[in-house]
Amino acid sequence: MSAPTHPAPAAPWRAPLFACALVLVLAACGGGGTSAPSLPPANPIVPPAGSIYLGAYVNTSGSPVARISDLTSFETEVGRKMVLTEHYYGFDDNFPTAAETEDLSEGRVPIESWGCRPSNAAIAAGQADAAITTRARALRAFGKPIFVRYEWEMNVPTNAHYRSACYDPATDEANGVLSPAEFIAAWQHIHALFVAAGAANVIFLWNPAGSTNGTAYYPGSAFVDWVGFDRYDPLGVPVAQTYAVPYRELSVFGKPMLIAETGAFAPYQPTFFAAVAATLQADFPLVRGWVYFDATGTGNDWQVAGSGLTAFAAMAAQPYFSAQPPL
Repeated sequence: MSAPTHPAPAAPWRAPLFACALVLVLAACGGGGTSAPSLPPANPIVPPAGSIYLGAYVNTSGSPVARISDLTSFETEVGRKMVLTEHYYGFDDNFPTAAETEDLSEGRVPIESWGCRPSNAAIAAGQADAAITTRARALRAFGKPIFVRYEWEMNVPTNAHYRSACYDPATDEANGVLSPAEFIAAWQHIHALFVAAGAANVIFLWNPAGSTNGTAYYPGSAFVDWVGFDRYDPLGVPVAQTYAVPYRELSVFGKPMLIAETGAFAPYQPTFFAAVAATLQADFPLVRGWVYFDATGTGNDWQVAGSGLTAFAAMAAQPYFSAQPPL
């Protein structure tokens, strides 16, 4: 299930990056005589065992861009602050914005869902380097941990309403399917430019849709900090069943995992929320963060209200969701 597509110096703690071994990176790193920035392996953004991050994307007003007031009202109703939240941007949009500054002041880590515009082949060929470097410098200037998930749900076919501008029939596959090879090349090229720009506070979140296997699009462990997936429950099945398949597929990478978008229809929300914490803790140990999508998306309504809101508040108060990011 896809979210709506909206028009849409920090402590260096990311794992060592070896991108300059690739030809596509040498230019960005200054050629073979200049080594890439070396980053230490510690990653304190990952919470310790026993607790995970709780987050929410809230857009109950139906605005093309979520309003900060929607999230703060939700936090008041729930009785606590979220520590992760989503923002959706187009490839050429200027971000971070005041919304991310507000996140930081409230103790939240932003997740920047960054859409595409040129094809992945064009990005890998260097045709968007100026725009990518501009974005890397802006994110570096944010100065605090910030997730970036470029072209999330890359394993879902494009269509007239979903990333059609990014699909190139000359380099991608049939029926709107993006080429895994071209996606990987684009991701690695973007990563290289971010490293060259010194954006060490950026957490690279690779995030396929959980509805179909996305492992063919994995760019490699040197280019990914966290893995994530989006998976919703429209049928009221047990929480373990909702997440089992994508978790199994992505756990082979051994990365901290984020359930970056999830939701349940109103009739199922009380049961869903009552089971989330215990199920994640027992069955999904690599999951280190969970973000609820409190909005409508692709014709479905995941908004929390009534008994669902009461159940969400009870879930949010559990110690398992008490992890706080190092801001």
